[in-house]
Amino acid sequence: MAASDTRFTMKTTLTPEQVRAALEAKVLAGPLLSFELGPRGGDPKQFRGELRDTGFTLVRRAVGRSSFAPIVTGTVRAVDGGSEVEVKLALPAQVTLFVAAWTLVAAGVLLWFIASLPPEAPLAPALALLPLPILAPAVGWLVFNHEVRVATAFLRATLPA
Repeated sequence: MAASDTRFTMKTTLTPEQVRAALEAKVLAGPLLSFELGPRGGDPKQFRGELRDTGFTLVRRAVGRSSFAPIVTGTVRAVDGGSEVEVKLALPAQVTLFVAAWTLVAAGVLLWFIASLPPEAPLAPALALLPLPILAPAVGWLVFNHEVRVATAFLRATLPA
């Protein structure tokens, strides 16, 4: 996976106290890692996490578990006319390690399989395994980027410019 984090800075007309209040209204207080089995029971809060005076750490709530949902970390500081929020969206380290391990093991199995073929054997069956080392990073990248767009849209809607 090429990029496992995204960073940007956004300005808002809200003061740091108003930023916290706006997020408190839309974020469920609780641990980042949680497993929700059913619908949110009418709870409209899309994100769960921890809010502090100087920032926040959030993750999108999902039924079950979305391993590729980024952890959204923000640092809020007062500036003239409002606040500046530095945002980092990153995959959990264990997810990045898993994808890297999957890719290396799958590539190793593919190379071993190709190397162990007799010279007269056709290469086509081995090439059928080619998607294995590519699949986890590709799916991870697609899901992570979708989740980044969802989180970014949430922050921009919650914290007006």
